[in-house]
Amino acid sequence: MHAEYESALDRLRADMAAHREDAAKRDRDNLRWLIGLWIAAVVILGVLIRL
Repeated sequence: MHAEYESALDRLRADMAAHREDAAKRDRDNLRWLIGLWIAAVVILGVLIRL
């Protein structure tokens, strides 16, 4: 019984580690997108101001 409990905990730990990696990747991708959006907004505003 104890071995089953330990194996279930090991699977849970592995799943949680994979979930953390996926969340970190999504956060990094979202941050890159947000930075790109801000840069585009600044460029567009700069062009509009010059007109």
